[in-house]
Amino acid sequence: SVAYAQIRFRKEQQHANTTYTDSNNTVTGTWTFNVSTLTITSPGTLATVTGNFAFGGSGQKIDVRIFGAIADGGITDNASAFTAAIAAAGAGDTIVAPAGNNFYGFTSGFTINKANLTLEGYGDRTMLVNMNQSATSLITISSVQGVRLKNFSMAGHASSGHGIYVTGGSHRGYLENVFCRNVGGDCFNSDNGFGWTFIEPRFSASIYAAGVIGPFPYAGASATADYGIRTTTGANAGTQTILGPLIEG
Repeated sequence: SVAYAQIRFRKEQQHANTTYTDSNNTVTGTWTFNVSTLTITSPGTLATVTGNFAFGGSGQKIDVRIFGAIADGGITDNASAFTAAIAAAGAGDTIVAPAGNNFYGFTSGFTINKANLTLEGYGDRTMLVNMNQSATSLITISSVQGVRLKNFSMAGHASSGHGIYVTGGSHRGYLENVFCRNVGGDCFNSDNGFGWTFIEPRFSASIYAAGVIGPFPYAGASATADYGIRTTTGANAGTQTILGPLIEG
C-alpha cells in the first residue's frame, strides 16, 4: 500500500539504503527507494509509488547527505540536495547538515519555502559557501513564517549575493549561533520579514564598510556597503530582536 511504502521509505531514509527485501504486511520482494527523486518501486505487481513524500511533519530530522549533499570543498553543487531535503520535509521537521571534511559548496542558492522548518548544522564545522558570482543569495526564505536557522557558518565569493535573504512576508523567524565569515552582500538581509529573533549572531571582523559600526549600519551609511544584519526600509521590513552579537577574527 502507499501508506506502507511511505513508512518503509521513512525508515530507509535514515540509512540511505536503496533496496529493502521484506516479507511483512503480506508483501514479499525487493522495494527500491530512489532518495533523489523520492520514488518508491514496490515488488511484484504492486504499483510504483512516486511523489514528494513528507517525512511526517512531527519534528523528524532529515540528513541532507541522503539526498546527495557532500561537504567536499566545492566539488559538488549542493543546491539540489538541500532543495530535495526541503521538499521532502513536513512542517516542524529539521533539515540537518552534518559537519564534513570540508565545506558544502553551492553554485546556486536554495530556497526555504515551508513554514516552521529548521535548518541546523553542527556548529562552525558545518560551513555553507556560496560560490556563485552573479549576486545570487545563498539562502532565500520566501513567503513562510517560523523558519529557524541554527549552528552553522557561511561564506561567499566577493560577487555573491546575501548570505540569507528574507522576502515575501517571512515573519517571526529565529537565528541562533550562525557565523558569517564573509559574503558578497549582507549576511542577513530582510526586505519583507519582521519579528525575527537573533541569538548570538557572529560576524567576521572582515565585514566592514565606511559608515558601519561593527557589522551594523547607522544613519547615513552607504547603501552599497555589506552589512551584518540589514532590514531594508519599506513595506513590512519591521523590527528585529538581536541578543549578543559577536565580532570575531
